[in-house]
Amino acid sequence: MEIKKEKKSWLNNAVLFIISLIIAVFLLSIIGSIFNWQGEYSKLNLVTGNIESTLVTVESLFSREGIRYIIGNVLSIFMSFTPLVMFLFSMIGIGFAEKTGIDLNGEAVGILHKKDDIGPVELATMSFGQTF
Repeated sequence: MEIKKEKKSWLNNAVLFIISLIIAVFLLSIIGSIFNWQGEYSKLNLVTGNIESTLVTVESLFSREGIRYIIGNVLSIFMSFTPLVMFLFSMIGIGFAEKTGIDLNGEAVGILHKKDDIGPVELATMSFGQTF
């Protein structure tokens, strides 16, 4: 009896979900800029102790300014939105220790540490991807 291995595609559900979210954000930015959507939020000024209101408007991400803003601030945008960071790290982590299924020379399964072998130093270095 021969066991057939299922080839994994890079286009899995997580990738499709992320691509659809990106497309949805771009489309909503276009619609919002056409209809001049605005919103107001309040934040606490730590210096004065007063609550300040700020009015924001939606701008299209397909404009020259929108593309320049995304490219220039991609890292700060990514790191400042914690739920997105946690979601993406979770999605990456799901397939992290598996082979890609692409015929690559020398490809090996990732190394995962046992829970009992992880101490405080390893836990701290794992939090930013620098563990051994």
